[in-house]
Amino acid sequence: MSRARLQEVGVDVPIVPATSVGSLPPTPELAQARAAARARRGVSASAETPGAVRGPTELERAAASFWIAKQEELGLDILVDGELNRDDGIAWFAGHLRGFNRGGLVRAGEGCFIRKPVLATEVRWTSPVTVPFWSHAQSLTQKPVKATLPGPYSLMDGSFNQRYPTRRAACLAIARELRKEAEALVRAGCRIIQLDEPALGGRPEELELAGDAIRAATRDLRAYVIVHACYGALAPVWPALAGLPADNLDLECVNSDFAVFRPMAKTPFAQDVSVGVVDVLSPKVDTPETVLRRVKKALTLLKPERVWVDPDCGLRERTVDEAVAQLAVVSTAAREARKGHGG
Repeated sequence: MSRARLQEVGVDVPIVPATSVGSLPPTPELAQARAAARARRGVSASAETPGAVRGPTELERAAASFWIAKQEELGLDILVDGELNRDDGIAWFAGHLRGFNRGGLVRAGEGCFIRKPVLATEVRWTSPVTVPFWSHAQSLTQKPVKATLPGPYSLMDGSFNQRYPTRRAACLAIARELRKEAEALVRAGCRIIQLDEPALGGRPEELELAGDAIRAATRDLRAYVIVHACYGALAPVWPALAGLPADNLDLECVNSDFAVFRPMAKTPFAQDVSVGVVDVLSPKVDTPETVLRRVKKALTLLKPERVWVDPDCGLRERTVDEAVAQLAVVSTAAREARKGHGG
């Protein structure tokens, strides 16, 4: 699928392309500014002040410039903007959709609290949310920059629903509005859009709903669509995941010891697969040889033209040096894997 679909939307990348999932750690200057904002407000800065969409700040522009240059230097093939404008994708994005209110503080990790959004009235998209940040990143490079959005199912699941009679109704309403953001990205020139769906592994009985919502958000979109799923019981629900309407399934693999590969080998599926080849939960940086073995494991299951490689998930919680080192081994392994495959 990869070659034909990518060419159809106007993207040219090598086989076994190397990329990152989405989030990258802020530069020290941006991190210090965020910490000061959190100290003043007592919560995540990105979740505290929803409202009108702003463009990148000077510090966010500088951080994006650093990371775009660093990704090019490392030889990645599809770049990301690093999500440097948001501490939490769900709360930040919901804060820019009409219908969501800020909720009370909810623990989101050790020592970390966010305000979980409350879907209080009918959800409405009013203007582009991620486009200013993606456009700035794309202006810095000739390589394709992937846009990342919260998936409709996870956006619904990560919010308190006080407006719609059922989870299905809320999810599909969000999907219809999320599509408008995806269309705005396409109009701006984006050709690769990733929907982050970390909640997919939580309720297997709702995978059909998730698929319906993803379809509503992306059907006939002139973009290569990636669905990112991570950390959950993905192997037992693989047949349902394989039916998701996406061009590419981006899967955490290393942390779960490639558990999803066993059912993948038995169940036919049409999507390309982005294979997580470094564990972002660990500061340890594996050797290029170790990572290359993981890539080759994927190549025993899939043809090279259907394999992408990246970290298991976003690198936001790693230090800048750790993230650079992990991306470096991903890129090195991808280049080595192409040898003998026409790349």
